[in-house]
Amino acid sequence: MKKWLLLSIVAFFVVLAMMFSFSPSSLGPLGILLFFTTCYVLFLGLAVMCCRLFFILKAKLKNEKAANLDKRGLYYGAAVALAPLLLLMMGSIG
Repeated sequence: MKKWLLLSIVAFFVVLAMMFSFSPSSLGPLGILLFFTTCYVLFLGLAVMCCRLFFILKAKLKNEKAANLDKRGLYYGAAVALAPLLLLMMGSIG
């Protein structure tokens, strides 16, 4: 759980540094790919944390044992993290 939070924080600062230091035309295709990959890591960390919290609350409400939180949180988080990235890409295309 802590590694996703740490990766998300590092990705946040990298995205901020890229946004304030470079323009898209100066980065080129590889820089834009790095930007979108870093955004995905940022959203993945947030989505994994939210999914884990959801599964923990769901298990407590049903009085069940929360099993396989890491795997389920990662699988669902990977799918959920694509949504904001796709919206960002579609917005940049127009």
